[in-house]
Amino acid sequence: AEEVLGEAIRAFRDEVTLATKVGSPEGGAPSLAPDAVRAACRRSLQRLGTDRIDLLQVHFDDPATPVEDTVAALEALQDEGVVGRYGVSHLPAARVARYLEVGRPFSLLMELSAVAREARRTLLPLCGGDGPAAIAFSVTGRGLLSGTIGPATAFEAGDIRRFDPLFQRARFASGQRLAAHLAALARSLGKTPAQAAIAWVLAQPGVASALTGPRRLAHLEENLGGSGWQLPEEALEDLESRFAEEDSALAAEEGAT
Repeated sequence: AEEVLGEAIRAFRDEVTLATKVGSPEGGAPSLAPDAVRAACRRSLQRLGTDRIDLLQVHFDDPATPVEDTVAALEALQDEGVVGRYGVSHLPAARVARYLEVGRPFSLLMELSAVAREARRTLLPLCGGDGPAAIAFSVTGRGLLSGTIGPATAFEAGDIRRFDPLFQRARFASGQRLAAHLAALARSLGKTPAQAAIAWVLAQPGVASALTGPRRLAHLEENLGGSGWQLPEEALEDLESRFAEEDSALAAEEGAT
């Protein structure tokens, strides 16, 4: 992926913010030991064909390595000029807190969408102001809010949605209801459901970026239409009321189950 990305942006490298990750397995267990961080960074630079990484993110946790050691390695790479800033993702809340204590992460990566709002309680309050920026992923609820997934949709073998709790039983039914409500709102604004879903994420305080994963150019172009405008305040208030209703209904349905 890094090789493909590096080739794709080579002609306009200075016009983009380039982000990648460190700590993910490359034939072994995740490691955030200083030597492993430096070696992984060198490999990424080579594959990307660049002399710097604008944002290097910790991908997975490594409980065997003290956070202080990982932060020291990341800050050393900053001092050398090969890394602009660093961020964290997919870490337990206690480890995120430790990174914030001993370092200055630029960003926190979190799952956030209108049907997966737990990060608003746990991670998003840490962002904004003098804190890190929030980078949201799965912003259309893994497609649930795109207007293309119905109750009878069948997912291919290996698709994470075959076992994602969001697509099971009462949570899936609740997500479907929210998706229908958001789609109606999008139509009233002349937008697509996916664009309204992305705009909602970008409207959350502290969110600096909404990641999307299009497989087709048309989907990329549609997703880009989720930025550059804002949901009206009354629409945001309406959605908050609907969230409260759905949370109550979902709690009752899951309790009964």
